[in-house]
Amino acid sequence: MGRGIEAKLLVEDSFNNDLRACDRRFGFGKDAPKDRALADSLFGTAEAFGAKTPRSLAEDGQMHDFYYRACLQDHARACFGYGFSQTGDAFMGNDTAKREVLFGYERACDLGDGEGCLEHAREQSPMKVTAVTKDWAGADASYRKACDGHGLAAACGELAGLLASDRNPTPDIGAAADFRRKACQGGLTTAC
Repeated sequence: MGRGIEAKLLVEDSFNNDLRACDRRFGFGKDAPKDRALADSLFGTAEAFGAKTPRSLAEDGQMHDFYYRACLQDHARACFGYGFSQTGDAFMGNDTAKREVLFGYERACDLGDGEGCLEHAREQSPMKVTAVTKDWAGADASYRKACDGHGLAAACGELAGLLASDRNPTPDIGAAADFRRKACQGGLTTAC
C-alpha cells in the first residue's frame, strides 16, 4: 500500500479519540494476539494517569490511549476504564465519545465484568437523563446480564424500574416484580 493511500485511510476514518485507524496500521486490534502482561502494564499506566490531578489534555489523551490498548488485549477493567474515561466528553455532546463509552462498557461486559454490563445498561437506559443513547431493548438486555449473569442487585432494581415504567413501549409488570424481588434478596433495601 502506498504512503498516499495509507494517509488517506488514516484521515478518512480517524476522528477525535478514535484509535482504530492506527490500530489497523500498526497491528493492534481485536484479532491481534493477546498478551496479559502487556495488558496489565498498559492498564497500570492508564490508572497512574487517571490518579494524577490535575491532568493536562495531553495526559488525558494518553490515559485514553493506554486504557484502549489494554482493552484490546482483553483486559476487562481497562475496557471499563476506557468507557468511563469518555463519559465527560460524551456528556458534553461529543458523538465520538458517546460511541466510545458504549464500546468500552460493552467490551468490559463481554469480557465478564458485571459492572461493565451495568454501566452499559445505564448508558442506554431511557430512564437515565445522562444516558448517551435511549434504547429500551439494549438497556433491558444489559441489565439482565448484570442482574442474572453477575448477581448485581442494583441492576435487578433498575431493570425492575425499566420494565414497570409507563414510558416503556413494552412494559412487563410481572417481570418487574420478579426483578424487584431479586434486587431485595440481593441486598438492595430500597427494592424491599
